[in-house]
Amino acid sequence: MQSAEGKQKSSVEDSSLNDQSAIESFLNALFRISPDGDAVAAVCDALLFLLEGSRSDQELESDVYDIVGDPEFAAIILQQRRKLHGLGDEIRARLSVKLATRLLCDPAVQREKCFSAYTADKNSAELEFADLGRSQHVKTSGPGSEFEAHGFPTKSQWLEPARTYSSRGARKTMQSVQNNDGLRMVDEGLRHERGGSEVHVEDLYREIFVPPPIPCHEDQPRLRITECIDPPLQKIFEHIEYLNPVQSAVFQAVYNTAENLLICAPTGAGKTNIALLAIAKELRQRTTSKSWRCVYIAPMRALASEIVCKFAVALRPLGVEVLEYTGDTNPSIPNVQRSQVFVTTPEKWDVLSRNSIHWHAGVAASLRLLIIDEIHLLHDDRGPVLEAVVARTLRMVENQQRMVRMVGLSATLPNYMDIAEFLRVNPQRGLFYFDQGYRPVPLGQRFVGIRKKHGRSPDSIMVEVCYEKMRSFLVEGHQIIVFVHSRKKTKWLAGELLHMARERNDVALLTPMNISVQNSFQTAKSSEVKTLLTNGIGIHHAGLARADRQLVEQMFRDGLVRLLVSTATLAWGINLPARAVLIYGTKIYDAKRGGFVDIGILDVLQIFGRAGRPQFDNYGEGIILTEEQRLAYFYRLLSLQLPIESQILNGFAIVDHLNAEIATGYVTSEQDALAWFGSLYISTRLAKNPLHYGVAREEVENDRALAAFRSGILKKSIDALVSAGLVFGETGLSQLEPTDWGIVACRFYISYHTIQMFRENLHSELSMAEIIYCISLSSEFEQVLLREEEIPELEELYTEACPYEFPLSKHRSRRSKLGDESEYWLNNSAGKVYVLFQAYVSQTPMRNFALLSDMKYIEESATRLLSAIFEISLRNGWPSLARRASELARAVEQRVWPFDHPLVQAHGIPVSMLDAIKKNDISYDLQVLREYSEAQWLQLLGSATLVRAAREILAEFPHLEIDGSIQPITENLARIHICCTPRWKCGSRLRSNRSTDPARFTLWIQGNDTQSILYSRHISFSKDQVRRRVSLHVEVCLNLDGAWPPDISFVCISEQWLGADQVFHVETRSLHAPRVTFRETALLDLRPLRADALGFGSASSDIFPGMSHLNAIQSQVFHVLLHTDTSMMLGLPPNAGKDLLIFLSVLRQLRSKRQTQCRVLYLNPNPSDISSKRNDWLRQFGQIGCRVRSIDEWGSAGSTEVCNSSEFVYASPKLLLRSCILGPVHRLEQFDLILFDNLQNFNEDDGAFYEIALSLLGRKSAIAARRIGFSSLAGNVTDLSCWFSLKSSFNFTLEHSPIPLELNIIGYREQNILERLARMDQTIHKVIRRHHAQQAIVFIQSDAECLETARRLLRAAAADGSPQHMVVEECVSDMNVMNVDITQFLAFGIGLLGGAMNDTVQGFMQDLYEERKLSTLLVSLNALGGLRCRAPIVIVKGTEWSRSSDGTWKQLPIHVLLSILGHCGGPEVGRGALYLLVADSWKAFYQKLLENKIPIEAGLRDEEDICLLLCYTLAMDMARDPEGCLDLLQRTFLWRRFRDNPSFYPWKSLNDAEMRDLLEICLVSLADVGLVGVESIGTSRLHLKLTQVGKFASCCGFRPHLFKRIRELVIGLNKEKNRDLSAEAYRILLQLSGKQTEIAERPEMKRFGNENDDSMTPRTNLRKKRSGSRLDVCMHSDRVSAFKDVPLVELAAAAALTAAQSDVACIVVPLLKLAVTVAEDFKQYNSQSELRFDRGARWRLVRLGSRRANIRLYSPEATAVDVDSVPSEVSEKCMLPDSMPSSPVVCFLFSSSDTQLLGSAVSHEPFSGLVIECMCDIPKQGSLSLKIFYLLTAYLQELIVQVES
Repeated sequence: MQSAEGKQKSSVEDSSLNDQSAIESFLNALFRISPDGDAVAAVCDALLFLLEGSRSDQELESDVYDIVGDPEFAAIILQQRRKLHGLGDEIRARLSVKLATRLLCDPAVQREKCFSAYTADKNSAELEFADLGRSQHVKTSGPGSEFEAHGFPTKSQWLEPARTYSSRGARKTMQSVQNNDGLRMVDEGLRHERGGSEVHVEDLYREIFVPPPIPCHEDQPRLRITECIDPPLQKIFEHIEYLNPVQSAVFQAVYNTAENLLICAPTGAGKTNIALLAIAKELRQRTTSKSWRCVYIAPMRALASEIVCKFAVALRPLGVEVLEYTGDTNPSIPNVQRSQVFVTTPEKWDVLSRNSIHWHAGVAASLRLLIIDEIHLLHDDRGPVLEAVVARTLRMVENQQRMVRMVGLSATLPNYMDIAEFLRVNPQRGLFYFDQGYRPVPLGQRFVGIRKKHGRSPDSIMVEVCYEKMRSFLVEGHQIIVFVHSRKKTKWLAGELLHMARERNDVALLTPMNISVQNSFQTAKSSEVKTLLTNGIGIHHAGLARADRQLVEQMFRDGLVRLLVSTATLAWGINLPARAVLIYGTKIYDAKRGGFVDIGILDVLQIFGRAGRPQFDNYGEGIILTEEQRLAYFYRLLSLQLPIESQILNGFAIVDHLNAEIATGYVTSEQDALAWFGSLYISTRLAKNPLHYGVAREEVENDRALAAFRSGILKKSIDALVSAGLVFGETGLSQLEPTDWGIVACRFYISYHTIQMFRENLHSELSMAEIIYCISLSSEFEQVLLREEEIPELEELYTEACPYEFPLSKHRSRRSKLGDESEYWLNNSAGKVYVLFQAYVSQTPMRNFALLSDMKYIEESATRLLSAIFEISLRNGWPSLARRASELARAVEQRVWPFDHPLVQAHGIPVSMLDAIKKNDISYDLQVLREYSEAQWLQLLGSATLVRAAREILAEFPHLEIDGSIQPITENLARIHICCTPRWKCGSRLRSNRSTDPARFTLWIQGNDTQSILYSRHISFSKDQVRRRVSLHVEVCLNLDGAWPPDISFVCISEQWLGADQVFHVETRSLHAPRVTFRETALLDLRPLRADALGFGSASSDIFPGMSHLNAIQSQVFHVLLHTDTSMMLGLPPNAGKDLLIFLSVLRQLRSKRQTQCRVLYLNPNPSDISSKRNDWLRQFGQIGCRVRSIDEWGSAGSTEVCNSSEFVYASPKLLLRSCILGPVHRLEQFDLILFDNLQNFNEDDGAFYEIALSLLGRKSAIAARRIGFSSLAGNVTDLSCWFSLKSSFNFTLEHSPIPLELNIIGYREQNILERLARMDQTIHKVIRRHHAQQAIVFIQSDAECLETARRLLRAAAADGSPQHMVVEECVSDMNVMNVDITQFLAFGIGLLGGAMNDTVQGFMQDLYEERKLSTLLVSLNALGGLRCRAPIVIVKGTEWSRSSDGTWKQLPIHVLLSILGHCGGPEVGRGALYLLVADSWKAFYQKLLENKIPIEAGLRDEEDICLLLCYTLAMDMARDPEGCLDLLQRTFLWRRFRDNPSFYPWKSLNDAEMRDLLEICLVSLADVGLVGVESIGTSRLHLKLTQVGKFASCCGFRPHLFKRIRELVIGLNKEKNRDLSAEAYRILLQLSGKQTEIAERPEMKRFGNENDDSMTPRTNLRKKRSGSRLDVCMHSDRVSAFKDVPLVELAAAAALTAAQSDVACIVVPLLKLAVTVAEDFKQYNSQSELRFDRGARWRLVRLGSRRANIRLYSPEATAVDVDSVPSEVSEKCMLPDSMPSSPVVCFLFSSSDTQLLGSAVSHEPFSGLVIECMCDIPKQGSLSLKIFYLLTAYLQELIVQVES
């Protein structure tokens, strides 16, 4: 038997073994919670603290579960509680050893810390030690390490430990570890650090006090501002001499690098100045450029306002504008464009970045710096917004390859490495972590747990403890802020504390020392605030009036109030001198969860940060009062902060933000969605803590990458969007397309629940009350809680302030009449919102300031929700709902009901006028009021002063003058033109609260029979447009299916002002549907003819290389063309081989004529077609002995050559008309064959010239001449045949094209063109992917948009993982003109062809494409003429061709579309597929056009065109009286088409009487502008004569209205001598040019080609530059010219002639000199011909009368004269050949001093004399100044002539 001692020893050993086993099991279980040692240590401390307490297991169950997060594990720990009793110290010691051992020996425990580090103030030494272990592990880990074994990502080479800055105590512990003093030193260091906390147990509470760490910044280096910052930027920090230690530590990374940064530092460490350092770095890098922007995201509006004030003061000396962009402000677009630094909130930045108008056009393109303050808000409910905007910015950087620096600022974070990874921060160079030792003011933390006492309520105990803590600071003379969690509790707790102070006679501690200042308290609006302030207690919450809040803040700041009870609103951004802050209770109500939850750790830290502000105190203390059961929980939270987790999976946040990405076009497929998810913060945390996000442990083990979980989240989100109708999913390609509902939800920031509710409840006939109730149900108002004490006042408001009754069901009524409370209308927050909405509009005062605050919140969201309903109504075609929603939105903005009089919206309207309006029942129709007489106004208002005020208000009230017309095209298709002209003046009586723009409107077209919106768009007028009465023109083409509505209305709704709506009715009953017979020629099944059929044998291959057989169309018309003389009309599809048919026509004429002289006239209105075909004509017609000449060469007056060979003469309509004016018209009768091509151009802008030319040609040419017309895509070929008296016609459609074409027309509903173009790029990418094996050509409107499309396709290709198509370096090694962007495009098979490229680069691009090294070629329409490539896939991106000066977008000309079709398919590439991407309003038109269902209408369409016809008729001397003009008018195509489609034209009828009236109107108009002179012959005849200006206008092809515009511009000139005439000339020519602007050039656009290669630059730009006091004109070759493609020389001559006629001589010479300067730089005139000066020739002037003279040369053989002022370098190039075509010459005769203009004349060069009519008497002797301006050569001669009698 064992002895008792042995048994006892054995029992002790067994007990010891059991203890060791229990400890080991406990520790092993802890490490299963987390592999991170820091987390294990904190959990161990918290658990031992609970297990060693006196509470029962049942009471501890919830707390233990909160700590470990696993109910089974919590139960096991409680079961082992007895075994662990008394082993706490041993467990802690064993844990310390175990942790140190794992750090040194077990690298697997570091796998979690590869990307994150959990740090706290108390264990910063462990952090640095962990960093050492991490570094050692990175060096030793190989491919077989446990990182890969467990599926965790290995550490990248660039990911090094972060730079951490710890207190001195922590550094000492670190040094002990580094000295390798063993694990004992580690354990001692940990024990020493834990020993700093103090625990006190009192009767009412248990308290843990954590003293502040030892400050560590005394010995830190500090940088001097003057030594480290560039002198110009030192102004930013002029009030600072040294940077503090934190700022000094980060200075190098912030100021001298472009690294992304994450700076974690305690509150008060100067993070605002760090942000200024980052801005200073951007300023230093871009000292001469303002094309950059910085965005500073602040957590809330109050802080944003404070930051704006600081930044504005700091940056104002450098001229940097700071803009606040929050919910409190709504800056205009000019302010946005002008500002460089934006201070905003996460939500507002999300809205801005979703708005693609700002995002694409300006802000995104210039964004260079993004500063995010308080980035730890990722853990907050607002975290998903911040997460989404950062992810959007990150994707923009990755996709657009544009650097945007991101700087994250935050308080101390536990897992800052995760945040750094999310922000793409390099931890080695951009991550900085500063612990609490760097806080400028030390902060102590006190945790107080309230104990339960029998017989006392917890609230009474907490109040008593709160008072005790408060009193301890008040006694010492300090101030304290007590934070509560509801507005109601501020008043309650303040009253309880005041009551307790009175009971204990401590009122003196609260009462202000200076009693006299109590008078200032009387200004408080709230009686409660006033009473409490009098007793030295302040309350503060958002429900108080702003003035009261400011008063309380000021009183506390001045020390007059020492105790402040506040909600958390005071915790953000407001500095107050509080020594201590106290959090009263830790339970807050969460409306989403429907109960109370613990306050978040970030809120606690933010509140604690308000204690001990640097400028007020040297110590601070944060106190938190909670239940004893939660004491350990909050101690653990603040001692070891939980990692910041993503909140985007909470609720439907990820659904909302995914919808925003899809609606804005950033996510277009499921693959894009996965990429977007990968850029979110959740993607970072999901890899570190998957269990937190609901991932099962088995799923983690089976799929370490969690790919299935990620896909599942996105799949659920996409399914939710699809089921809600926000997204349309294309399953075949996994493509995601937003619907109208999704776009509205994104644009107006509508939540998923709200938009779903809208879809269920909105319909076209909702009443006003139902609309208000609908928005009251929105989830945006979930935070608006209904409080019991508010119900009486709400019921009172409902009675007094709500004009619209609650939409009650048949079972609902007022509470006073209903016993069932569940159906009471004010039973939930929706009823409260319903009442407060109407109370706000009614401007009803309120007693309860909480209601006032809620009302303000409702107003902010209501406007947005109503705007969303308005947009939904427009997109669904609901006019009634749209009007009501718009009226309510305007009612909220103006606080005026729709049934109130519109005049009450004016600011400062007299009360007497309001009374008179109500009393006299003044008309609500403002147009009626505008027509009132003075007497009527006096009768209504009774006072002249009120009448004057009313008239001023009416004059400033927005009013649009609307005009419009409907032009039927086919039975169901109509072109609608609307003109809106502002008719009010800008003033100060009407100001919009939300925008500085004077007016915004919504225009829609409404069919009144069906009550549906056919078309809608938003329009706006700037102040300048309103002042200048600039009209806005809108043109759409609508498909009116079925019968036309009886009338159509153009409705213009003001978006700002009630009563400013306008309606214009157009009756369609009087419109006649066009009579069009669409006849198609059947394609016969014939055997294709061989090329030998031409009769040239083997020579046929020389004429048409590569042709072996004729196609089907050529074979069918071969016999008629080559073997008959029949005049005919041919309607051909593209690629039909028209060139061969033209050749057959000429060949027939040559063979049929016995003589060799055969003359053919070829008319084509497209000069580009002529230039592209000329070389082919030279080859083809040269084979048959036919000479090719232009009409100028053939009809030149100076050409005496007699041509004995056949001639093929080509001309455009304008050149033909000019040739007929200047040359012998009778020579037109010599043509044997007349070919007129592209007759479909009648439907284009210059169709009038073509019709005039053909009408005049029909009278001058011989009847025997054969005439053949060619057209394409024309539905009424027979009409043209009848007009030309042609005997035969053929009309082949696209279906008959020799190359089969697949037509796809895709419409887009986006109104803004930039949004529409971005959406089109997504379609382009899809089409290219669908046809990935085929090449594609994409035609784009401009060079700038071409480059933007290339970037988007490059981003898409990179996102898809598309392989590179070629090695770029090999292909461009010889080319030094490629810039980086184009090189990147080429690498992915994307080529660009821009109009700004020279021929070499264009040829190189096309060579790469033909060699199949490029899969996609993007072609700007400016480069279409030089394109030789074909593709099986052709995409047209938009049909907006150009933009006129009035802002109207002109549609793609038909001839351009035909040219594009010519590149679709071909013998080399096979079938063709055309994708035409158009605005939805033009889809039907292009569908009909490509089906040959659009008839050709007359080119003469209005009075302006008739005036043009009259000018040419008189200029060619084809009529001299109105009767002759009438006869010619009746021969036009207009006369014929008017009978078939009269409603298309602006005249009711064209009978003889109407025609004569029309001619009279046109002649009077021409006479008024000085183009036509009318003389009476006898009593009944009129003689018409074209003036010299009129003949000049006809020669140049100018329309008459141009001269009317010139008169308006020049007559207003001031004749003062100091007038800057050069500037005036520039302004005149710029306005006359009518520059048709392209899509707004994107700021980020780069020029094509190398910047040093002049051949790549666009043509020159004329820019104004100040030189002294004058405005000089200087040329810059690196910009697109303002006058590019404008007939500048002709415009200048026309303006000079009109100015001379109008007696404004001062501007004549400046206009001509400016034209010469620009023309020489363009090199487009002097290159055609040169002047030769005969130095022996002299001019003389012979007086023929007092005002008539003849100017001649002395030597008739001389062609020009010598001018001494001509520079030598110019004179060498100046000569005038005899064969030069005729061209106008403009002469101006001045007095010798050039001060008086005597007269002007127009002649034609070459000439030897002219007769000039003068406006005043010519001197009888002396010399005069003669200015001769040659239009052809753009040369100005200045001569001196002698006067002879």
